[in-house]
Amino acid sequence: MFYSSSEIHHVVIGPLEPSTYYYYQCGGEGPEFSFKTPPSQLPITFAAVGDLGQTGWTSSTLDHIDKCEYDVHLLPGDLSYADDRQHLWDSFGELVQPLARARPWMVNEGNHEK
Repeated sequence: MFYSSSEIHHVVIGPLEPSTYYYYQCGGEGPEFSFKTPPSQLPITFAAVGDLGQTGWTSSTLDHIDKCEYDVHLLPGDLSYADDRQHLWDSFGELVQPLARARPWMVNEGNHEK
């Protein structure tokens, strides 16, 4: 009941050019991040993992994905297993930030996203 999360920033950007690096800062301050847009033509490579959760296996899975060459990350649900525990959404965001800030993620809702 007394939970206070970090700020959440939302912005709509575009149109973006394919195969282009873009640089940004969240809230206009702090570290600068970058991401690369997918190519406009096939092939487009995907990394796909579901039921990511927040365990020791999560870190090793993310490390493995980080070493791969891919354009878009597909996450078909059950991201953080936070359910209704808001602080776990924050820790999940911190866990995936190194990958999520650099490439597009397409995420689908699973049965643990409330």
